[in-house]
This record gives sequence, structure tokens and C-alpha cells, in this order.
Amino acid sequence: MAIASSFQDSGMFAVMGSALPGYANDMAKSLVERLQALGTGATDEQVARAKAMTASNYAMNLENNSIQSEEIARQSLVFGGALTNSEVLASFEKVSTADVRNFLKKVLKSNPSVVGRANRSVDLPTFEQITRML
Repeated sequence: MAIASSFQDSGMFAVMGSALPGYANDMAKSLVERLQALGTGATDEQVARAKAMTASNYAMNLENNSIQSEEIARQSLVFGGALTNSEVLASFEKVSTADVRNFLKKVLKSNPSVVGRANRSVDLPTFEQITRML
């Protein structure tokens, strides 16, 4: 699962995964490999599917008054005012495959923040192991 948050002068991109005990290192490696593959080879079809899914999720979230209020507040902080739904949906369409590739290349060049939880710490890859995977 991936999460992205945008702010006026910064942002956050996160990926999450879960694994059975003993497989956390494999899961971390798999997440890194998937990000690297998208950074070099995201296809137009994948990006089109992601844009359609994002637009659908956005529209579905507007049915919830609480989420709608949060969205208006976030847009006011980031853009200085609320955007129309048409403006938001149009912004999704402006994202190109090259934009996705360039974004992921930047993400993979930056030092990651890593959070992990396990019943046994030996199951988790270390920060050094994760950064070497990048």
C-alpha cells in the first residue's frame, strides 16, 4: 500500500507492507524492487489505471462529510482556497508517465525514514540493510 501527502513546500511518500514472521526482509526487498521498477519502467497503462483509481477514490470520499471537510481544509492550507471537484479531477489527468518515473527516482535517491514493528526484532531488516537495497 502507498500513501502520499502533499504540502506547500514539502511532502511525504510512504509504502507499507506486512509479512509473516521471518519474511520481513523479503517483504522490504520486494517493496524496494517494485518502487525501482516503477521508477524506470512505469507504463502508460499502469499510470492510466492509477489515475482512474485515484479519481474514483476521490469521488467516493466526497460522499463522507468528514472527509470532504478535511479535503477543503487541506486544499485551503496548500492552495490558499478550496478547489472545485473538476479542478481536482483535471489535476489527476495532468500527471504523465514521465512525472511518475521522475518522482519515484527522486524518492529512491533520498534517505528513507523507516518504521518497523515485529514480535522479534531479528525479523526486521535494519536501516542499513534497507538503504543498501535502494
